[in-house]
Amino acid sequence: MRIILTLFPCLMLIGLATCLPGEEPEGARKTTAEEVQEILDSVSNWGRWGEDDELGTLNLITPRRRRQAASLVRAGVSISMAHDVIK
Repeated sequence: MRIILTLFPCLMLIGLATCLPGEEPEGARKTTAEEVQEILDSVSNWGRWGEDDELGTLNLITPRRRRQAASLVRAGVSISMAHDVIK
């Protein structure tokens, strides 16, 4: 079974998952649940395209962006971003 991990990279980007479990960097403080929620709310796109929108950030993939992305291709290699589930 494969899943696409979306939350973990987001947490990495905002610096909440930078240590191994049980490790804490020098001078670190615990992030509160309220702080995490505030960060998530600040980067949320919920409602950005209206209440009835079902595409979300897929709205950003326009024909112009597809052409721009296609112009960057140098080799016909595809790379999966999926991860195997570890049981």
